[in-house]
Amino acid sequence: VVSAAKKWDCLPHDLTVELATRGAGVLHPRSVELAKQFGVSLWVINSLRQAKGTQIVSRGMEEFGVVGVTSDSGKIWLRVDLARPTTLSALWDAAAKHQLSIVAPQFMDGAVSVFVERESESEWRALLQRMSEEGFVRRFDLKSDWVPVSVVGDRFSQDGSALQQIIETLASAHVEATCGNASSLAITLAVPQSKAADAVKTLHEKFIESA
Repeated sequence: VVSAAKKWDCLPHDLTVELATRGAGVLHPRSVELAKQFGVSLWVINSLRQAKGTQIVSRGMEEFGVVGVTSDSGKIWLRVDLARPTTLSALWDAAAKHQLSIVAPQFMDGAVSVFVERESESEWRALLQRMSEEGFVRRFDLKSDWVPVSVVGDRFSQDGSALQQIIETLASAHVEATCGNASSLAITLAVPQSKAADAVKTLHEKFIESA
């Protein structure tokens, strides 16, 4: 996707989990968590040529800044308007019961926005239809043509302007973005699937290549 992508000699477990969870591929996030838990050495190496690869390491004192930009076409945007705010726990309980995963939840004004697995769209529709009939959900919308794009790194807990910078960078590339979610290690936005590759390239140039 990005011709100038940077190869890291090492990355900490927590940032690697964020990258894997948000669409970077290669590693399953659980594999990184298990390696950390049991002290297993973990490397990401190209099996087609001899190269040092990237070592996944325990977190030290160093700051890594922005380490990667990801998109995930395997996930879609779901927005749910709750009948009342207290029914949020019922939604989480139902998702857990049916083993339906969610990424980057955002709750505001009685509505929750999350990213869910594209392959589970029919299961989500059935679940939310039942919750609507039971009075937990007012309405819901599965937006299959919107996907998550994430910027992953260390800077976000200290940099309150990062989300604004990301939105402005995407706007300059004529990429519409919405449903912003920020944590200390990642910022995720919903963008049209047709613009996801453009969003990744633009954000990578802004936050990694020109850093």
